Parts: sequence; C-alpha cells; structure tokens
Amino acid sequence: MILLTTACVALASNTITPDYTPRTEPAIGQWLQPPMLDYEGPSARVGVAAHHHLGIARVEFYTDGLEGDLNGDGRIDGFDLSDCLAHWDEKGRLLNTILGNWGMRAPVVAIARNETVDPSNGTRGWFADIDTSLLGTGRIELSARLIPNDGVVTTLSGDPMIEFSKPGLVMFVNAPRPIAVVPTDYPTIGEAWNAGHEHIQLLPGEHELSPIGNYGSNRPAIIEGIGKGVVINRGRSQRGLWIYRNITFRHADPSAQEEWLGNSGPRGMTIWSNCTIDGHSTAAPMVNKGTGGPVYLVDCVITNHFQFYKPRMAIRTWFDGILGDIMKSGFLNIMTDCRLTRHGWKGDHGNDVPEGTSVHSDFWQSNYTGNAAYREENIVFSYNEAWDGNGGQKVFASFGNRKGVDARISGLAFVGNALSSWAGTSSGDDSGNAVLFSLFTAGDNMLFMDNILFGQCLVGGGADPDDGIYRDPFGRDARKWRNILWSNNYRTSARREYVMPTIDGPEEFFYVSRRRSVLDFDLRFTIGRDTFPHTSPITGIHYVNETGSTFSSSRKRDYLDNDQLTP
Repeated sequence: MILLTTACVALASNTITPDYTPRTEPAIGQWLQPPMLDYEGPSARVGVAAHHHLGIARVEFYTDGLEGDLNGDGRIDGFDLSDCLAHWDEKGRLLNTILGNWGMRAPVVAIARNETVDPSNGTRGWFADIDTSLLGTGRIELSARLIPNDGVVTTLSGDPMIEFSKPGLVMFVNAPRPIAVVPTDYPTIGEAWNAGHEHIQLLPGEHELSPIGNYGSNRPAIIEGIGKGVVINRGRSQRGLWIYRNITFRHADPSAQEEWLGNSGPRGMTIWSNCTIDGHSTAAPMVNKGTGGPVYLVDCVITNHFQFYKPRMAIRTWFDGILGDIMKSGFLNIMTDCRLTRHGWKGDHGNDVPEGTSVHSDFWQSNYTGNAAYREENIVFSYNEAWDGNGGQKVFASFGNRKGVDARISGLAFVGNALSSWAGTSSGDDSGNAVLFSLFTAGDNMLFMDNILFGQCLVGGGADPDDGIYRDPFGRDARKWRNILWSNNYRTSARREYVMPTIDGPEEFFYVSRRRSVLDFDLRFTIGRDTFPHTSPITGIHYVNETGSTFSSSRKRDYLDNDQLTP
C-alpha cells in the first residue's frame, strides 16, 4: 500500500512523464474462504475480494473439470493450445482433447453483480449463494472469474492439493462423515483418530493433541470444540490437512509451542476457525516459523507471542500483544477485517505504553535478496485496523535493489485500512518519530484507496541511485512503479517524510541512497496549473484526488484519546 510512499524519488534530467494505463492491468482478488471446506445443505455461500483501477463489473463462479483447460480459466481456447505446444513433452498428449473440446466453457453456477457486506460477519466482498443441487455431492472444485469494467480478467482457480499458491476452492458438498465425541465416545483425540474418525468433537475441558497424521487424504480432518472452555494444552504436532474450530490453544510448556502449532509439514495445511492461540508471553518461542504448510486464520484471536507469522489468509482475526513480525515474505494472499493491538512492545506488558518500543516489528514484512526474477502477486490488504498507539512498522518491503533483477510486487489492493504507528517513541519522546511504512521495492498494478493513515514513512526506489533512472536487464528505462492509483486517502501531514507526494509536499525528499536530492519544482503539482486527476511525472502515481488532513501534529498524545479520530 504504502508503496505509494515511494514518492520520495530522485529525479534525473531525462525523466519522462509516465503513462497511466489501467486497462492493461488484471483484476486483484482472493477468496474470502480457506481453500478446502465442507458445505452442507441446499445452498453454499462463497465470496471473493475483488478490486481493479476501473472497478469490478461482476464475479462469475463456475465449476472446474474441463479436460484440456490447461490454464484454468474455465474455457478451452487458444491459450490452452499455446500452453500445450510450449510444453509439448509433458502436455502434447492433450492436443486431441483440446481440439475436440474447442470453445467449451465450464458451467457458471452463480454470478455476483455487486459488492456487498455479508450480514453474518460484516465482511465486504462479492458473494453468491450457490444452489448445491447444481454441484452434485462430494468433492467439487470451484473457480471464480473476476471481471473488471475495463481491464484484464483474473481467474482464481487451481487445485490447492496440487499447489496452494493457485487459489481454487475445493468444496465437499453434502458429504457428511461420522463424528466421534471426546471423551464420551473415546477418552482421547488419538484414540478417536486411530478408530478411523476424521471429524472429532471435543467437550469442554483440557485435551492433548496427539502426534497423528492426515497425509494422503484429499480432505482436511476436523477437530472441533463444542461449547465454551475447550482447551488443548499439550501434545505434539500433527502432519497433513487439518481444520481446528472453536478451541483455545495454550500449551502447558511454552517452549513446546513451535513444535505443534502450524507444523503441518511441507505438504500440509492448517485452518484455524474461531480459535484462540495464546502464547503465554512475548518472551516465548515463535509459532509457525516456517516448517509447515500454509496457515489460514478466520475469526481467531492470536495473543501473547514473540512472533506469529506465515498466514496465507487472515480474516476477521485479532492480533494482540505480538512483539515481532506477524506476516512474512511471500506467504500472504489476503488480510481483511483484522485488528492489531499492543504490537511491537518489549516484554510482557499491560495496557500502558512501555518505554521504548521495537521499531523493526512488522505487520507485514517482505524481503528478497536473490539474483532471479521475483514476484509477490495478487495481494489484498483491506479494512484492517491498527489505531491504538501500538508500536511496530505496518509494512516493510525490501527487494534487494540489484541492477538487472526484476523483483517487484505485482497486484496489491490496499483498501479501507486505518493504520497508525508511533514506533520508536516513548513517554519521554512523543514527537512523532514514527515509521508507518518502509518500502524499498518495485511495484505495479497497485491500488491505495479509502485509507486513514497516521505516521511517517521511510521509503525508497523509483530511480536507480546512479543516474535517477531505473533500468531493466536490457538497459531500457523501466520505472519501479507502474500503474499506481491513489484515491480518497485521508493522510497525515508529516513533518518531513510523506505517505505520498502531495500538493503541499516539500521540495526535498529522501530516497534509498540516503542522498538528498532536489526535486525539480516544475514537476511538482502546482495549484492553478495542475488539476486532479493527475499523474505524477515524478513517480507515475495517478491521483484521483487528495483528501486534506486536519491532523496538525505528529505527537501521539494529541490523538491517542481523541474519539473523533478513531475509525
């Protein structure tokens, strides 16, 4: 989001005015459900978050299963033929299938024509209620086609059992399975599992998570708490595909946490739904440090950890009292309707801001230093709130800045967030020495819309430090930021560094080389000469408008208790 911040760009005399071509960009979006769930009854509600520079026209949901649909877009056409020919050794056998099914499309089972708010949980998205009689029963693979008003269609499809990074939705429709109740039917989870039950319900009380494995199954096993007071407080990690519901996790031995939470194995997956994961203390070991498969959080509370990171999805989840990073590079697909409190504070603490907070604790951190081309793509970060004087940076990204290496974020919807940061401040220094974003990376197809932002930024990029022009591997002028939209954001008036270049911006900015560069005054937005919408010749950012700020101070004490400024 804050990539925009890259306003801090140095100019060279040969800088040219960039083009803003939103019609060339694909829609940005992700599912609002984890990739594998059970659906029972006559209808199934599904939804996606979908965004585009020019708006979304509709979202189509359709079933997979077209043999020869190699790119998973729900149709058999020339793109599949090209894929077949380009990978002849492995896909050439499908040539007759592709030609025989030419022009066929997967059946559309529902269409969402408007973005709405789901009344059951308050989440904004494109939702549809699908008649399950159209789907049949058992395992069904569902895809979504995100169709912009004018632009490139994005398809969310692919079997997550094959590759989790291809976001399809696997539905187990009206396919119930026997339930075992612990301790009524079996005294422990392990004994219920060994008896063949893959849906285990736990009655209130303390339980042990036995070292059992669900590898080889194409359906996640379910461990579900019934009623209040269901606690798992000891045990070892489980491998494979797992769904946990309505359970509080709090290991009796804090040093054992990292061995059992999220450690599903490299081909595993963990979904936590309506769970509380309490790490005892910010001094405790980190959870889920990368040994397991992807993690999905829905309606959860994550509290009292040194670090908790690597969720692929976080929806309506509250992160409280996390000292270090929460999201790490290359894993996040979507975070929406999440809340962040007491972040980046040193040691165990109460509600008072302690002396000196940890600056380098990040809401979302992304680093890349390799020599190969690198992309983090199609990310949704929307409607999240961090507005309580918490420490820590909100977004940090650094992609190496090596010449000739195309490393970038491609496709980011940063929408509707309310974020503040007083990182690095203490009760003796509340002058606003805060970092909201630190961004040193290239980016394209990014939307920054309807955000409320308080805090300063350290940003870089946009130009190569040697001559002010960023060049691609072939030596051609290649801006680090392309097709970036800034619309309707309510920003702070920072003292020196700005979230975005604005009409009241200073003549001097800092950029990644830390050398001061004088901005060409003729290239700045000037009242009386320029009007909105405006494409900056400095950064290439396209401004639809700029919402004026009434923030007159950078001191946290001036705003922390002001209800009128609370989102």
